[in-house]
Amino acid sequence: VGSRAGVSIAEERGLGGNIDDATIETKIAALWLQHDPKIFLKVGSEVYEGRVLLTGIVDNPEHRLEAAKLVWQIDEVKEVINEIHVTERGVDSYLKSSWITAKLLSKMTFDKRILSINYNIETVNQIIYIMGIAQNQEELDRIIQHAKNIANVKKVINYVRIKR
Repeated sequence: VGSRAGVSIAEERGLGGNIDDATIETKIAALWLQHDPKIFLKVGSEVYEGRVLLTGIVDNPEHRLEAAKLVWQIDEVKEVINEIHVTERGVDSYLKSSWITAKLLSKMTFDKRILSINYNIETVNQIIYIMGIAQNQEELDRIIQHAKNIANVKKVINYVRIKR
């Protein structure tokens, strides 16, 4: 707990923002579990400054829409970015996506010109979703370039905002 608090303070959003986002995450999980456990099991959420990124793979379009609709019921939510895919997913795609995320996180962590603590990365179907706060355009460009240079990446989608 202590180390997480230290990390939260170091992030651009600060401890208060981190707690607010964690509260939203908890509410999302509770709503999904209560409404339909399949949504909870197949859809992931990343929350950053009240902006919610939904990712995952569901079998039917109703689950995709329902997941987003439920998130909008939470008062603190400012934006919902629905990147849920409707398709069948194989183990191969899951393993490739997990490897891509790990590779990008590693590149960001060891790049001294990137403050990696300010980002959340999700990869679904080999599409990388980046969310967070960049110190400047150069930092964001470096992250995107790292992402594009990873093997098997189909696309990089940027939901990063630049620090003011």
